[in-house]
Amino acid sequence: MKVKSGHKSALILLIFIVYILPAKAGEINTSQGVKTNLECLQYLYGKITAEFIERSKIGSSDSIDLICAQGEDSWIARDAVESALKARGCTVFSRKDTLGSAKMLMDAAGFEMKIRYEDPFREGIIGANKSRRVATASVALRLTMRNTQELLFTQSMKEEFADTVRVDDIPGLELPSARSTHGELPSGSFIDRVIEPFVIIGATGVVVYLFFHVRT
Repeated sequence: MKVKSGHKSALILLIFIVYILPAKAGEINTSQGVKTNLECLQYLYGKITAEFIERSKIGSSDSIDLICAQGEDSWIARDAVESALKARGCTVFSRKDTLGSAKMLMDAAGFEMKIRYEDPFREGIIGANKSRRVATASVALRLTMRNTQELLFTQSMKEEFADTVRVDDIPGLELPSARSTHGELPSGSFIDRVIEPFVIIGATGVVVYLFFHVRT
């Protein structure tokens, strides 16, 4: 069977669009500009602290002794809380040798932070594997006057952040030394694990058949 050159070019172009372009699209590095898991958690604690500042009416000239409960990866929350207070203009004392000099005392306890991956999917038949990433952070904050112990404000707060990341990029988004930045890797959908291999094999067979068929 002979195929006209115009039809042959169109067929080759169709194969290129259907099979080659999706593969190239899947190879694009989408990790640029994506927050690491540590950055997600610190962003959430910064957001929580900023909201607490507004509700408690902390002034830009206030001085605060910051005491954070000890726990696994509690430094993640402590650094974010301290940075948010300093961004407000407050003078913050957090080291043991400097505590006791401030006007107010802020206690931060009950830190809970978690990263989870869910709803894995693939972009197209042979595109990049992606997953929804959800970061959760919570803490109980308590603000008192240092000298009188008067309770100014207290609240337990929780925030959540969600976006989409490439599964291949997940190891680079996690901090090896901080377990709170790790989540269970998505196992993939039924289509990825069972149906997709047959689709790819079948599609490859069609391409090979068309290639030799066009040549004859």
